[in-house]
Amino acid sequence: METSFFRAACLGFSLVFSFSLRAQLYTDEVQIIGGLGGKVGVGTTAPEPKLTVDGTVSAEEVKVDLNVPGPDYVFEADYPLPSLEDTKAYIEQNKHLPGIPSSDKMQQNGVNLLEMNMKLLEKVEELTLHLIDQNKQLAAQKARMDGMEKELKSIKK
Repeated sequence: METSFFRAACLGFSLVFSFSLRAQLYTDEVQIIGGLGGKVGVGTTAPEPKLTVDGTVSAEEVKVDLNVPGPDYVFEADYPLPSLEDTKAYIEQNKHLPGIPSSDKMQQNGVNLLEMNMKLLEKVEELTLHLIDQNKQLAAQKARMDGMEKELKSIKK
């Protein structure tokens, strides 16, 4: 069994593929086309972006080099955190989260994993801020209830 390594860096992604070929069993199924203006096609003779794979990609690790900023801006004091009520109304009207493409648009246009991961992280950070706020409210309610219980016990005595 021969193990080959293939490295590609394109579109903000650094990918390393390791694949094994068994003698002649699989050689007819693997087609790697290079020399097409700097483009590489796996399973296709007409790659569009720098690397086109016609089929499923299996890898132990995929590293995405960020060319867009992470959404730490969500934690800035002036970030306009949408209220849960506004988010609920948006979902009811549009059937998807604000800032996230609809299922139809994702099927039509595909999904840019870098952009989608950043948008999903933004949503996680927004939810974290809402949870922190709800936790503060819960703690205040608990303190109020504890005070009321203490007062009620003193009245019963």
